[in-house]
Amino acid sequence: MSSVLKICIANEASAKPILQKSIFAVKNKGIEGDRYYLEKGTWSNKDKPHQQISLIESENIDFVNSHYNNKFEYEDFRRNIITKDIKLNQLIGKKIIIGNAEIQVIKLRHPCIYLANLLNEDKELVRHLKLKGGIVCEIIKSGTIKINDKIIS
Repeated sequence: MSSVLKICIANEASAKPILQKSIFAVKNKGIEGDRYYLEKGTWSNKDKPHQQISLIESENIDFVNSHYNNKFEYEDFRRNIITKDIKLNQLIGKKIIIGNAEIQVIKLRHPCIYLANLLNEDKELVRHLKLKGGIVCEIIKSGTIKINDKIIS
């Protein structure tokens, strides 16, 4: 069954994400303490609710690590929730439940050259992550999300 493997937030744009055991997702706002909740994210904009929470498959990060013969940390990819055993791309337009929060999946989050630069890699990293960069979502019901919570779609 699909689940939450890791959780992280960054309190400012470009800040290194910090691992968390749990987070509180606030309806129409974001994750308490995260850069988008605090309106300090690079793409902070109240007209873009899809910035409230992001997810990426751990398997996609494992793929990149295998390809690059590297060991990037899951949090290096700057998504809030790192998942296990779920195909996130198939959830576009659907509602999912994680912990006791409800989330509307808005769209794919394609990686950009900014991520490659942060990881000291070239733009080929972006190419390898095409369609593997995760999803971005709007929080439609507030709730707590913890490591190992099931993801119900």
